[in-house]
Parts: sequence; structure tokens; C-alpha cells
Amino acid sequence: MKTNHKCRSSLRRPLCLALGLAGLSLLPLLPASAALYTVESPSLHHTWSWGQIANKQLYSDHGRLRASITFTTEPYASHDVASMTESKEFTFPGITYDARSGCYMARLSNGRSVAVARKVDDVLFSSVELLPGNHLRVYRDSDAVRVALQIDTSA
Repeated sequence: MKTNHKCRSSLRRPLCLALGLAGLSLLPLLPASAALYTVESPSLHHTWSWGQIANKQLYSDHGRLRASITFTTEPYASHDVASMTESKEFTFPGITYDARSGCYMARLSNGRSVAVARKVDDVLFSSVELLPGNHLRVYRDSDAVRVALQIDTSA
């Protein structure tokens, strides 16, 4: 006899109904499908120090948003092979600083501006933090490295 496990038995039906209702009640908590926009840095760097990324940092350079990525071969170092560390700088054209809001803004193809990151001033120095939902992505093809900002435009 062929068995069908799609909640047809009288014992499974209440359980499936309860799980289905519980799932529906969680739908408002799920994020809407994010609309992503990518700004790729035109900077292309070559590095042989790719073992892992030791540090990723965003910073402001005269109102321009820049990223500093440090690569290292430390995980592969031994007493015979020294580790190498290299830092590379990337720029993001089209990302502008809005002094009024303290945020870096990207202008989308439809003309709308979206906040990407915010400037955080400290007593000694200032730093730049990505806003929630945005990501700094590092891509590698052989020894060539590119960096892109992935921006959530659904907000």
C-alpha cells in the first residue's frame, strides 16, 4: 500500500494546521525581499598575500568613501615560510558625503539617494560604519582583487 505523507491522516492534520498557522504568524517578522544595488570600486589591485583578510576598514578621505583591506598569508606561515601582509586601498565613486545627515549616500539609477554608511566622530578620530543591511564584499580572481559595496535599497 502506498503511503502519502502530506498530512492526510487524521492524527497529522491538527499538527500540520498548527505548524501552518505558526508559520503564517511569523510572516510579518520576515524581511521583505531586499532590493540590492552594487557600487563596485574601479580600483583593481594585485596581491599574492591572499590567505585571509586580516582587516576591512572604511574611512573618509576628503569626503570620499574609501576602503582599506589588509590581506595576509599568516595562516600558511611556518618556520620555513614567513607570512606576508599587504594593505590595498579602494575608492567608491558616486558615493558622496552628506554633511547634514552625517551619512555617505549613493544615488540610484532612478535618482533616489540611499544612505550607505555613517560617519562616527570620536574624541581622537572619526571612523565610518556601514548601515545595517549593507555589506563590503571582496572578490578575487587569481591575484586580482576587487571590492564592492552591496547596498540594501528596500528601506
